[in-house]
Amino acid sequence: MPSDMSGVGRELVPARLQVRLLGAVEIILDGRRLRAFNSLRLQRFLALIALRKDVQHRSRLAFELWPDSNERQARTNLRKLLHEFRHSLPDIGEFVEIDNETVRWIPTGPSEVDVLRFQDAMAAGDLELAARLYSGDLLPACYDDWVLDERAKLRAEAYGVLVRLTEEAAGRDDHIATIRHAQRIIDLEPTDEAAVRIQMEAHLALGDRAAALRCYHRYAEVLERDLAVAPDEAIGAMYRQLRAGAPNRPCRSP
Repeated sequence: MPSDMSGVGRELVPARLQVRLLGAVEIILDGRRLRAFNSLRLQRFLALIALRKDVQHRSRLAFELWPDSNERQARTNLRKLLHEFRHSLPDIGEFVEIDNETVRWIPTGPSEVDVLRFQDAMAAGDLELAARLYSGDLLPACYDDWVLDERAKLRAEAYGVLVRLTEEAAGRDDHIATIRHAQRIIDLEPTDEAAVRIQMEAHLALGDRAAALRCYHRYAEVLERDLAVAPDEAIGAMYRQLRAGAPNRPCRSP
């Protein structure tokens, strides 16, 4: 699938290097996926320098990446990693500056980082673009402390975006969009009762009682499996009303 080149505040030009760190991690140069970056160690290093827009001193990087090693060993490990990094990213000088003491991602280089585009979209108030860009957790296979902190922050920001989009869609009676955005919330937080209820209501507004009941059943199954609890009374009452209601009506065209 061709990438969306319409970054916030950017000209419509293709980026040579596309860095996708949200969801399925991919590093793509000139349309070709760089398989060397299947390596988690290279993924987390690229993410570390790309997401920090300032100069990174080697000593700090070495300590962060190998906190349990002594300084000499950590710096040796970093030299080896930088050697591997250079050989894994062709034309690296267009994207990263590396000298004997520092490493710096070049923010004006011909690159596009999905996390940075997401943050730009948030800052510009382009919620639809931000929602499209957030395709999953940051570096989902990595459990470094700094990754966990950044992952939680980005997830919370994405959740807020989706809640606003859901509420706005519901406010204008766009039931299809309401269902879509609410589902994204549920994908992030499967036990989010408010999202389930608003999704059920949107299905009902479209005349699809069966779909509303399925929403409830999926929610109840998740609560039982993950928390060993039953749904709250409010959504339970909604479900009982649906069960006792009229047969399902055909869904009208949006």
